[in-house]
Amino acid sequence: MWKTFGDTLPLRAAERIRGEFEKVCNESYIDSFEAYPRYFENSPHIILGFYVLSLVLYPSSRWLAFGAFAFGSAWYFLDNIFMIKFLDPLFAVKGTVTNVIGKINPLENMRSILVLSAHHDSPNCYRIWDEDFKGKRYLRLILVTQVIVYSFISFLFAGSMVASYHVLQLWKGFTYIDLLWILFGLAGIYLWWFCKLFTPYAPSLGANDNLAAVASIIGTGRFLSENRPRYTQVWLVSFGAEERGFKGSFHFAKKYKDELKDALIINLDLVGSGVKTTVLTKEPYYGATLSPESVNLILKAAERAGIDAMAYVTPAGGTDAAALCFHGLKAASISNQEADMWPPMWHNDTDRPENLDPDVLEKMVRLLEEAVGETEEKSSSSD
Repeated sequence: MWKTFGDTLPLRAAERIRGEFEKVCNESYIDSFEAYPRYFENSPHIILGFYVLSLVLYPSSRWLAFGAFAFGSAWYFLDNIFMIKFLDPLFAVKGTVTNVIGKINPLENMRSILVLSAHHDSPNCYRIWDEDFKGKRYLRLILVTQVIVYSFISFLFAGSMVASYHVLQLWKGFTYIDLLWILFGLAGIYLWWFCKLFTPYAPSLGANDNLAAVASIIGTGRFLSENRPRYTQVWLVSFGAEERGFKGSFHFAKKYKDELKDALIINLDLVGSGVKTTVLTKEPYYGATLSPESVNLILKAAERAGIDAMAYVTPAGGTDAAALCFHGLKAASISNQEADMWPPMWHNDTDRPENLDPDVLEKMVRLLEEAVGETEEKSSSSD
């Protein structure tokens, strides 16, 4: 599950999950599609590449240097923030992505649909998320990087606008602009180091990210197969290629957006450990505001289950819920945090099955069961 898309491991994982869905669902199938899955960790390298190119171009053509870096920045933001992946075919190999879908039908006429989702591809390990950098230290590195990048593009634009460089001379043709170019050249060393932190050093077993979530929805499915909802159709969904740019959830949203336009979606990510249950309301890195209706459903379900859950804006990363909301679906995510409000075992080599907490997993299943109960009560009240 953690190797490249040329391997068969993602498909094997999907087949295993479909086999589990088949035991509890009225219908289960694998939805395979062709995509351009790219390695998500390459995103910072885009900025670094255009940064270096602009430094090289700057002495001969300031406008060309500005244009090159502006293009690189636009590419990065369109790809990551607005999820417009128009250059994927140029930098990624086309491959097969698999989503797994199971449906538990209600006993009577369907009045509502509730989707419980997770993802089954596993992440790589990065230095940036090791114990040395987690939490506030990681966020400070992000801030420093953003300051350099925004200052650099402002510097390129200002240098391009200056028509008479002789008025800025310091000594024998050496200008203030040249001095800044040297300083930004030195800053390039920092950006290179920052990108090295985003270069994977090992595969992860992905126990907490995100197979614990898959196990939680399977556990809920087992409960529902013996306690069938009366009015609610429950979808169990496991996305592929979440770690490669939300390819699975993008495809799912586009394919089912009409059928699920009124459905609520509860997405689980990193729920196998931790001491605080959080309901994500925003994912700023992707410019996503998650569904208030789904957030309220999760909070009410947590209260019914006796679980202390809190609304939370994630300071880093993102989940499939962002991609689902991008296409107009009503989704929100549950994620567990450590005491320092950082997700446990996130993208590092501690993410192993022996580090999962069975009590936390049981709590997640109970929360999802109550979410179905809450949805049922709302459907019943429509009589």
